Amino acid sequence: MKWIALSAVMTSGLAACGGGGGGSDDSSTVFGSGGAAPVAWEDRSIVTSYDFHTVDFPTESVGYASGDGGRIYKSTDGGATWSALLSGVPSTLYGLHFFDADNGLVVGGFGTILATADGGDTWTKRTSPVPADLYALSFPSPLTGYASGSFGSIIKTTDGGATWIALTSGTSNYEFLGVAFQNEQVGVVVGDDGAAYYTRDGGTNWSPGSSGTTRNLNHACMLPEGIGYAVGDDGTILKTGDSGVSWSKLVSGIGYVLHAVTAIDVHTAVAVGDKGAILRTEDGGETWSELASGTTNPLFAVDFLDATHGWIAGWDGVILRTTTGGK
Repeated sequence: MKWIALSAVMTSGLAACGGGGGGSDDSSTVFGSGGAAPVAWEDRSIVTSYDFHTVDFPTESVGYASGDGGRIYKSTDGGATWSALLSGVPSTLYGLHFFDADNGLVVGGFGTILATADGGDTWTKRTSPVPADLYALSFPSPLTGYASGSFGSIIKTTDGGATWIALTSGTSNYEFLGVAFQNEQVGVVVGDDGAAYYTRDGGTNWSPGSSGTTRNLNHACMLPEGIGYAVGDDGTILKTGDSGVSWSKLVSGIGYVLHAVTAIDVHTAVAVGDKGAILRTEDGGETWSELASGTTNPLFAVDFLDATHGWIAGWDGVILRTTTGGK
């Protein structure tokens, strides 16, 4: 397994935000190992106390990570070095999606929705139809997207994130921590107490699926084939083969929290969680192997561009990169 630790060493002090902006004020460039070649994981050096909750690489070179205090970082060299961007908001940012190197969206606490069309140089606030915290984003197409959040909130856009409408989930009892759509019409949301709901009509109607667990479900992913995974507390991994109607419990081999999962293809998926856990399956979830990450910090997000290029983000600014598929 070849994971490279991407160190965060600042070259200048923090720039204070002016005006009413209370968000990301770390405007200095962040380099891995002082700008040298990426160091081995064992030699990582992190200077920030802020956590990354999400990471997304729309290309092999350009990627973004966001998290606590409205912080958003950008890389243009595959994750070897990072620059801090100014979001202009103080809210924790939980969900991130980029359509290409320049155009993307981020969502977070207190109904925060931000959009950029210039690679993060500037961010524009979009209006959320709900005041809820927004935890996750899923865009099955460039125009149609969904976000999920607290109090059973689900919102939808059909114009690439410019405007949003509230959907009726039928419940306000759950924090919907994850959302995943396999196409514009078919998708799932998952949340606390084993909540798992699915839709077949673009979010007009939602039905409770059979998750078979009361464990909190923190994240979900879906493939176009209708195969998907959800992960959660106590090492919980669930799999669906019918687009979220029913779920089966898989054996993860660990007992601590899993925070995120991504499916690379119908056979291969990667999940990450507490204590630096990285789990990988190559047989559709029948067995999971725990990979050495080199850290005991919680890992909150995982993103794969293709079968070989992947990134993980987490506690205290941790960002890991693989160019070998994580094995």
